[in-house]
Amino acid sequence: SDGRLAVFGVDLGSEDDARRAFAAAEERVGACDALLNVAGGFAMSPAETSTSADLMSMLEVNLHTAVNATKAVLSGMLQRGSGFIMAVGAGAALSPAPGRTEYAAAKAAVTAYFASLALEVADRGVNVAVLHPMGTIDTPANRTAMPSVDPAGWITRDALAEATVYLATRPPGGWVHELRVHARPVRR
Repeated sequence: SDGRLAVFGVDLGSEDDARRAFAAAEERVGACDALLNVAGGFAMSPAETSTSADLMSMLEVNLHTAVNATKAVLSGMLQRGSGFIMAVGAGAALSPAPGRTEYAAAKAAVTAYFASLALEVADRGVNVAVLHPMGTIDTPANRTAMPSVDPAGWITRDALAEATVYLATRPPGGWVHELRVHARPVRR
């Protein structure tokens, strides 16, 4: 190893564990300049048959993990007067998502939390943004889960990476707090 990679195990569902892991990371590699909250999950569950536990699961994996990680680094960023925090929203949070009500609610909560945080901390030098993939992301897991669907109309991971870099590198006079990423339409 060349010393540039450090791996830390963490249960982002636990605020205390997140704080401990990020403190250990800071001790080993230095202060966190950018936090990309990309952990999350998806589940199809129509409102008629879903349970309160389904909703809590979606909130835990999508909202609580991002909030816990953010709280673990936010104070340091505010003290330094700089930093970037990104959360991943979803198209389901912005428009109706039948059959995905719990997921949509959780992603809407992510969007509301981080949009509010963006305005709360902007004047203290911390840029906060929400990236909204507006469709299915082309991942190995999605290809496995949907083998009969043509991924040509899906959002590429490269497109999301480029959008993330764009959000993270905006100058203070041109911060972008929300960005929607769409796949290129496929003509049939």
